[in-house]
Amino acid sequence: RVLDLGIITAGAGTSAILADAGAEVLKIESARYPDPFRAWSPGSRNANQETSPVFEFTNRNKQGLGLDLKTEAGRNLLLDLAEQADVLVENFRRGVLDELGIGRERLQERNPRLVLASISSQGETGPDRGYTSYGSTLEATGGLAAITGYPDGPPVITGQNVNYPDQIVSICAMGLIVAAVIQARQDGVGVH
Repeated sequence: RVLDLGIITAGAGTSAILADAGAEVLKIESARYPDPFRAWSPGSRNANQETSPVFEFTNRNKQGLGLDLKTEAGRNLLLDLAEQADVLVENFRRGVLDELGIGRERLQERNPRLVLASISSQGETGPDRGYTSYGSTLEATGGLAAITGYPDGPPVITGQNVNYPDQIVSICAMGLIVAAVIQARQDGVGVH
């Protein structure tokens, strides 16, 4: 059972792959802060679509729940759900869960075997941990954009809807999460 706080591709895509593999995934959003992919690519929508195709793709096979994590009631409901979950996936800016009062220590108190999967481009520690980034940002800073495109042309990112780094991290994260869940089931202790 996966609680999905992931947004856009890196977090939501990771949970989608877990759902593809058979996990029960509960996508958690709030009206105050819905997944930005809901409004992505408005030009590609059909008249009958409520959300964008990229939102539908990264949130396939999931159930949805609206919780406002900025309220005590919303946080308490999330913690109640965490007691029965195996995994919580998030890709917020570092420190957001702690600021909300639902960080690793609080989750661990409620469920010691919970695996917390924080998908972060800049890591949990270090001078850049607070930076927000997207696949396109990583392509530029990592040099991929400089070697993509035509000779003598400008750097090119892989695309608006399919940023290569986000897709790769989702696949790698899924494997790491499954390994962590197996370990947590053996020793009763989840990891971050």
